[in-house]
Amino acid sequence: TSRSERIFYIDDDDLWLPQHVERLGPLLDHADVADSRSCSVDRHGGLHLSPCRGSSPRIRALLGSGRFKVLYDTHMGHRKDAYGKFSTWFAHPETGFAVWGLMAGFANNPDCRWASCDEVTALSIHGAARPDMSHHDRECEIVKLADRLGQIDEVLSRSNSVFHLFRLL
Repeated sequence: TSRSERIFYIDDDDLWLPQHVERLGPLLDHADVADSRSCSVDRHGGLHLSPCRGSSPRIRALLGSGRFKVLYDTHMGHRKDAYGKFSTWFAHPETGFAVWGLMAGFANNPDCRWASCDEVTALSIHGAARPDMSHHDRECEIVKLADRLGQIDEVLSRSNSVFHLFRLL
């Protein structure tokens, strides 16, 4: 059981930027769920922004149906009282993934208030795209990225939202 009023997630191979909680936390004063713009890191250090907002009614409908997922748990948070009221961890019937089930539960409930931040506040470094890398190589990649977190302007200037959208489609 969480003692915090706000719950944030991070995968073991992702990174929060220094302002992650600072940007999403205040959104949860007036929303049940908050997300920031998803940013994935490719194998060469390139950054790919998602052009979508989780609070968009169309994106919520697609997320809830299991047809389109551009939001990752590392880029979101929710109020403690929203868990159980709007959603819980469950395997999504279309995808089988519990994290998708959690997000779909929030997305499908019309009473769930959702807010989005257009800033990048976290980096997703997808292990599934790196099956040939050793644990040591993955650790080195993550440490190298962590050393660059303070350079947010440089990070955003190298992003490419169009590539990310087509890759997801």
